[in-house]
Amino acid sequence: MASRLIRHRVALVSLLFFGEVMLSSADMEPPAFTMSRPPSAAGVTIVGGTASNLLSFAAALRYRGNGQDCSANAIGPRTILIAAHCVRPRAHGRIDFPDTSHTWATCTLSDKFDGEHNDVALCLTDDSIPLPRHAWYETINRDPSIPPTGGTLLLQGIGCRRSGGGGKSGILAEGPARISVAMDSQGQIHTVGDPGKGGVAVCSGDSGGGAYLRGLGESRTMVGVNAAGDRTENSVITALASPALDPFFAAWTSPICVRGKEMSTCHG
Repeated sequence: MASRLIRHRVALVSLLFFGEVMLSSADMEPPAFTMSRPPSAAGVTIVGGTASNLLSFAAALRYRGNGQDCSANAIGPRTILIAAHCVRPRAHGRIDFPDTSHTWATCTLSDKFDGEHNDVALCLTDDSIPLPRHAWYETINRDPSIPPTGGTLLLQGIGCRRSGGGGKSGILAEGPARISVAMDSQGQIHTVGDPGKGGVAVCSGDSGGGAYLRGLGESRTMVGVNAAGDRTENSVITALASPALDPFFAAWTSPICVRGKEMSTCHG
């Protein structure tokens, strides 16, 4: 499951007009990034974690830019959450859907991101992100009292599939990690995953993926975004409830799923 990735840049849009695709000159340029649903894990071996249920996590996305991968999640009809170090400011890219349709998105980084802390970006899509029937956008936590130290988070991403690295990324996988620090002075959650007991750590490709606090049944809340890890046991997660991120989220005008303020399309 990510060390730091590289940032990228720009492209534009095709227009459907009277049944014909009309391309602007910008469409001829490659997008700064692409995002799409992760592929099936059928026949794939994962060591130190398990393959995620793609229907249960239908809002998960695989980000690819400059030949490198990150993880991302839709947290509203037109909003995608990802780690800031995965994208460049105002990067413009394409979101591909299973039915071969697509839309475009522009990403905005938190102005508090300093290359390490407050590692959060939001991407606004031109059109709504379709989900399968009975699927929901992920709900994030903005309450600083959650999660508690000593609890367990579910870390998820499309990163490497073996403790210490290795195994081609791209498959959405998950595993538990114990919270050693709920939120430090820099707004980061620290976790420890014991590989001998199925625990996981953030690895290349997992950046931008969700760190979830599980509730009863299928309920869950995303409390953080994967930022960094040693690929074996220790991970650093950007806490979405960090007060430093308050102005960033307050300025975002497109509806998002927030714990306690969920819409009908949000995962509870």
